[in-house]
Amino acid sequence: MGCRRTITGYRIDRPAGILSVIGHTSQGVSGPTNFVIDPSGRWLYVNNSTADSVAQFAVL
Repeated sequence: MGCRRTITGYRIDRPAGILSVIGHTSQGVSGPTNFVIDPSGRWLYVNNSTADSVAQFAVL
């Protein structure tokens, strides 16, 4: 079971079909229920259901 207060990023190795963890954060995350990457691909927005807020993260 994963932690319920983190967002984790993965790299996809398409030919091998393998996921690798590239990073994670719990800073600014409180009960994440949904997330979206903006159309430019530069920002990740996370809905924090327990804090009634949205956190913004740069996509590197």
